[in-house]
Amino acid sequence: MKSFAILLFCGAAAFAADVQVFLFMRTDCPAANAYAPELRRVAQEFRGRHVAFYLVYPEPDENKRAIENHMAEFALPGTPLRDPDRELQKRAHVSITPEAAVFDAAGGLKYHGRTEELEGAIAAVIAGKPVVHPQTKVIGCSLSDFNHDIAPIIYKHCSACHRPGEAAPFSLLTYEDVKKRAKQIADVTRRRFMPPWLPEPGDFTDEQRLSSEEIEAISSWAGAGAPEGSGSITPPAFTEGWQMGPPDLIVEAARPHTLPASGPDVYWNFILTPDIKTRRYVRAIEIRPGAKRLVHHANLYVDRARSAKEGPGMDPVIERTAFDPDDGHFLFWKPGAIPTEDIFSWQLDPGDNLVLNVHMQPSGKSEAVRPMVGLYFTDEKPRKFPLLLQLEHDGALNIPPGVRDFEIADDFKLPEAASVLAVYPHAHYLGHVLDAYATLPTGERKRIIKINNWDQNWQSIYHYRWPLLLPKGTVISMRYHYDNSAANVRNPNHPPKQVQAGNLATDEMGHLWLEVLPAGPGDRRLEFEQAILAHRLEKYPNDFPALLHLGTVMLSRLNPGGALPMLQAAVKSDPKSAEARNFLGADLLSLGRVGEAIAQFRAALGVRPDYSNARLNLGNALVRAGRFDEGIAEYRRILEGNPSDELVKDRLEKAIAARNARP
Repeated sequence: MKSFAILLFCGAAAFAADVQVFLFMRTDCPAANAYAPELRRVAQEFRGRHVAFYLVYPEPDENKRAIENHMAEFALPGTPLRDPDRELQKRAHVSITPEAAVFDAAGGLKYHGRTEELEGAIAAVIAGKPVVHPQTKVIGCSLSDFNHDIAPIIYKHCSACHRPGEAAPFSLLTYEDVKKRAKQIADVTRRRFMPPWLPEPGDFTDEQRLSSEEIEAISSWAGAGAPEGSGSITPPAFTEGWQMGPPDLIVEAARPHTLPASGPDVYWNFILTPDIKTRRYVRAIEIRPGAKRLVHHANLYVDRARSAKEGPGMDPVIERTAFDPDDGHFLFWKPGAIPTEDIFSWQLDPGDNLVLNVHMQPSGKSEAVRPMVGLYFTDEKPRKFPLLLQLEHDGALNIPPGVRDFEIADDFKLPEAASVLAVYPHAHYLGHVLDAYATLPTGERKRIIKINNWDQNWQSIYHYRWPLLLPKGTVISMRYHYDNSAANVRNPNHPPKQVQAGNLATDEMGHLWLEVLPAGPGDRRLEFEQAILAHRLEKYPNDFPALLHLGTVMLSRLNPGGALPMLQAAVKSDPKSAEARNFLGADLLSLGRVGEAIAQFRAALGVRPDYSNARLNLGNALVRAGRFDEGIAEYRRILEGNPSDELVKDRLEKAIAARNARP
């Protein structure tokens, strides 16, 4: 049998019998003491039949003399063992005394439960037969107490939120705090409602899933009257204020949002404007949501195009191009989260906005919420370039009322090898089973994440303890299931109604975000961006943002011929898009089609006369066509609004010199 970390009275011991019986005891438990006569009878029954009986005392404060006196007083048979580190108790899955555990000669646990079933269990194991009821419920004294058993669980999984000043409605720091809510804690942990952890067991760094043994320990402790235990325990110390020290820059929302006293949850996008004069590199952030009792979670996004608008919405709309790549970082806050320094820094430029998407829940009275974000800078430029890869199929979301299992799917093949660092699954109230996995070129399947009972109120980002390495050609798959029946307690519609994709909480979404680090040196994001956008266009051939973005990606990768049909399709899809016409003009210019490029730049300026990049491109095209005076005029118009623009001043000087050098 596998050895245990147990201090025996007789020193080291070897468990050599065919059957080992462990009866877990406490010297002060009346139920255990009352079993003494029956235990003597059972021990006598199996004398000489290679059955060893051990009396296990897990309580760390029960010393040798106390145990000897207890055994003598009640004439208890068997070898006494101490188990102060609870190693044997954990192995036997025992939480109550008197509870018995029966192991066979190979060390396999064949029975644990009440002593009334013990004799039959021993006989079955001797005969090599399965025990009829291998696990039974025990009534007796808890082997758990607060100081030795429950406090470590509470402090690890609960107290970060359940303490003064944090989001939870009550504190769980002291024995008195926990004792008065013992039955409630036992109930919510047994139902796995608390702590809020949605995924099935995996290898995540911040996993808050309680083990079955921890849940049983809480339940038996609460059922035994929540004993405190001997000695004392000191609650953990938490850092107050900014968790990483004073930030280098604090950015606060320009105005608070007034959350109504009642009604549905509110998702609000706050626009934050960092006041920086030069490019900075961010090594860490800390989000302070402004009212932790009201804020359920928050996501931070970098908006370099300043395209997002302040206002309601579950997911902000942020425009990006290949020249404005995603920074590839999950910037997230939830109650109890401890900010840490990011593995990779990211870039923040003057004029960039930050968009904070905040999920708020009314409290019964109208309150103001005004969040802020602390930024911590570094001089280290980014050396690794992750990106956020999204699988989704919102276009397939058209869920009829009453349907209990509506599925959407998406599959994406990796263009290059990559490591997955973190995952963020997202759906709304109808989401039920969210499953994601990777199929390697060998056919092997690896779990990414699976949630069997989705609750969007407890959505989170999950970081892998170790990067999930995936070779080139791996297919990443998402399979999301939705329940639009009346049986879904989270269904916001009563009776159920047709639900489609949308940005409101009562609409639906099906997104799987992965933080991915491409293999190989340098910045490989554009290779992935091109594959991601091409995949999106397979699903939505006329998607304007994807057409525009793919065109700019191919243009930036020096493939103007491949970019041309994408950008032409983008202009056809939205003729009033100044950005699309400007990039189409840039592509035409790179192909030497100067006259057509000039027409596109003028069309872009017709839509947005203040579009300085299009005006600069127009000036460049005019100069290239030999129309120096017209090009110089465009450069000067830019400098009227921004006289310090060094690039434009340089172009102007060169254009004047070229004009004057003409014969």
